[in-house]
Amino acid sequence: MSDMYTAWKDFFAPAFQQLLDAEMESKLGYSKNERTDHENYRNGYYPERTVSTEMGDIPIKVPRDRNGEIDSNLVLKYSRTVNGFDEKVIAIYALGLSDKDIQEQIKNIFGCNLSPDMISDITDKIIPEIQEWKKRRLEEVYPIIFIDATHFHVRDNGQNFIIEFVI
Repeated sequence: MSDMYTAWKDFFAPAFQQLLDAEMESKLGYSKNERTDHENYRNGYYPERTVSTEMGDIPIKVPRDRNGEIDSNLVLKYSRTVNGFDEKVIAIYALGLSDKDIQEQIKNIFGCNLSPDMISDITDKIIPEIQEWKKRRLEEVYPIIFIDATHFHVRDNGQNFIIEFVI
């Protein structure tokens, strides 16, 4: 099971970083290396930090803008967790929903408002990662252990006991 979590984390960490970069790109209105006359532009990243996900801790670098006007909706300032975000966004995308439907679902689940254009930019950025992950080499054997248990609640002389039989 830990191999599966490691594989998922290895896929999710770079994909989530791309989500953060695509979010900044969408909010600024131009791509990373594009020349522009905008007054506000990229200014590197905030110091790297580790956030907790359901799959484990991943390092991220949140992009910043020169004027400090743009905050990420994906990772709130000072937040150290993004629990549930990884599974839900990928699940929504995997359902084949439209960008507008994905926008509604993300707004309902996480309370952050992403435009359909931003969602399109984000999905366009992570599609190569998804394709590469789908083409990865699989192990020949994945060990699986099925465990079943029965619990009996027993009361003896006024005391409660739980008897457990593991099969």
